[in-house]
Amino acid sequence: MFRKLLDQGQAGDNVGLLLRGTKREDVQRGQVLAKPASIKPHNHFTGEIYVLSKDEGGRHTPFFNNYRPQFYFRTTDVTGSIELPADKEMVMPGDNVSITVKLINPIAMEEGLRFAIREGGRTVGAGVSPVRSFQGNIMSAPNQKIRIRLKAFDYKLIDQSALEIVDTAKRTGAVVKGPVPLPTRIQRFDVLRSPHVNKTSRDQFEIRTHQRLMDIVDPTDKTVDALMKLDLPAGVDVEIKLQ
Repeated sequence: MFRKLLDQGQAGDNVGLLLRGTKREDVQRGQVLAKPASIKPHNHFTGEIYVLSKDEGGRHTPFFNNYRPQFYFRTTDVTGSIELPADKEMVMPGDNVSITVKLINPIAMEEGLRFAIREGGRTVGAGVSPVRSFQGNIMSAPNQKIRIRLKAFDYKLIDQSALEIVDTAKRTGAVVKGPVPLPTRIQRFDVLRSPHVNKTSRDQFEIRTHQRLMDIVDPTDKTVDALMKLDLPAGVDVEIKLQ
């Protein structure tokens, strides 16, 4: 939306705005523009996170209760303290877990807000909050779960596929944790425009790979059959592990 004159802006768009009667010093990083009373600031929330493994650039060691990383929401960051479920002593790299977070400053928050967890200048986890569906007995240790990881270049396509998987699993009575957005992998390339004309002229381009992770807890045979019959769109890579 940059360098374009727009007649309207929609939720999720990044746009530049002219706010009449508002001074520059009145605007702070992390603030949101919303209809009055449509969103509220919170400093305490529950959510579902995925902790990056060592191979994914995350932590090498587990973390415990009262772990205090930085939480990145939209364009701002704030320190928060993590409270683990009663039956969880620690969280290992590669784990998917429900947490309760207490932030030192309130953040404008709504259901489905995505965030990143950072420590020492690197991303160590990703999550979504608050998650209304994680209620009931979801904190109890499941007997079995199916972990599904999606990859795609088109973020709309991957979100559509994730929603289809979630709806299918829930219709069969399974409990779904996620989808959790993992950090987008960015690969940048330099290519010579014409090695015969100008050997120093190059084109630059990048490939973005979007990722989503979800767990299907206590799946039944009906759940597995329904998932196997799904016809996901081309361009979405699906990795399934039974745990």
